[in-house]
This record gives sequence, structure tokens and C-alpha cells, in this order.
Amino acid sequence: MRIVIAQVGNSKGVRIPKAMLEACGFGAEAEIEVKRGTIVLTPASGVREGWREAASENKKELEAKWEW
Repeated sequence: MRIVIAQVGNSKGVRIPKAMLEACGFGAEAEIEVKRGTIVLTPASGVREGWREAASENKKELEAKWEW
């Protein structure tokens, strides 16, 4: 699909069809980065996503190493 890159203030912008965003699981925010000369847009993950599991694993490791 070919799209138009539009002027948005001092930046540029594109419009992505709603159906495409929904099909890829996008919400209100996204992550954007450049990889090998290509712009990559991915759904934003939660800021603290996975923290609970990581803390639980860390606690298990500490308890195994230390006698409380």
C-alpha cells in the first residue's frame, strides 16, 4: 500500500488505516525505531510489563544464596 507522507508542523506524519492498527494489536501508543534503514513501528508495551515476574525470580535467587 502506498501512502502520502504529510507535513505536520516541523515534522512529517503518515495515516495508518484503523484496520491495520487493530490487526497488529496497536493501542494508543507505539514504539518507533530505525533498523537497517527501515522505520519499524511496534505496539507499545506496558512500562512495568514483566517487572513482577522479574522481581519474583530475583527474590528466589536471593533466598537460595542467603540464609535469612
